Amino acid sequence: MRFCYTGQRMNPQLLQLLRCPQCGAPLLESPLGGGESLACTSCRAAYPLVDGLPNLLADAGHPDRTARAFATQWTLHNQGAFEKDTIYGETADEELQLFLERFGLADAGHLAGQRILDIGCGSGRLTRNLARACPEALVVGGERSGAVHVAHARCRELQNALVAQLDLHAPPFAAETFDLIYADGVIPAIPEPHSGLRSLDRLLRPGGQMFVWLYPRTFSPYRLVRDLLVRPDRLPHPVQQALCWGFGVPLHAAFKIYEPFRGPRRRSLREVVFMLHDNLTPEFQHRSTPQQLMADFTDLGYTGVHATGPSTGVVGTKKNSG
Repeated sequence: MRFCYTGQRMNPQLLQLLRCPQCGAPLLESPLGGGESLACTSCRAAYPLVDGLPNLLADAGHPDRTARAFATQWTLHNQGAFEKDTIYGETADEELQLFLERFGLADAGHLAGQRILDIGCGSGRLTRNLARACPEALVVGGERSGAVHVAHARCRELQNALVAQLDLHAPPFAAETFDLIYADGVIPAIPEPHSGLRSLDRLLRPGGQMFVWLYPRTFSPYRLVRDLLVRPDRLPHPVQQALCWGFGVPLHAAFKIYEPFRGPRRRSLREVVFMLHDNLTPEFQHRSTPQQLMADFTDLGYTGVHATGPSTGVVGTKKNSG
């Protein structure tokens, strides 16, 4: 199957995936004040559609501290304020390869015909590269924060990618829409991780796979700095930035000292500062062990549940109905 992006108007095949986050009914394109919107066919709610980017947030309130933090983080990263060619120390190719390994896939060709949700897509780099690597897959990037505009700009010209602004607790999709769900970092930044996990489970088809990452409970200098500062997310952003650089310089120096004993891994100063920003600025940072997260998957009825990688990442297969 192939999906086509048609400019400012949405392709009907992509539109069919979306549902009203308030009542769950299908959406249709309609005029709104000289622009375009997505209108609910049942409750008449309307959602802006700006240059192909749908805003499907059910609430009209102001962004919370976490949303503002991530919007700033990914906007600054896109402008070159942090890492240049990497994100969290990974190149685009390494990030794509890690995605495939977490789902046990030999290559991107195995994604053909799959509907993939990259929830909490941030800057949209993985969303874009998944869509490029397998044109026969449909990749949806979901992001609550204003970083969605960065992700949309990266993906808007791709035939098989859609980026939408949405809330994990009121996702604008029908049940069992996706074959693969990738939640790398979004669950630990929301108020209720268990509720978020159940919300994602509803979107996965039986037999589909879901990957979830949480902050591990093991020692990390980044999390230590957060704990020492108690509530750094409440500080003004210029103060947060100053703290990231203030702690980042000596922390980077410490990493350099220990590099000969820790293998080939090399961290740049900009990566260290970015990691500090990622740890200090969100309001929530839930931590878990692989065993706890695997138990959550098992409670939802998943099979083949196992941890992947050195940190708290877990993947499982949703049990087939019947």
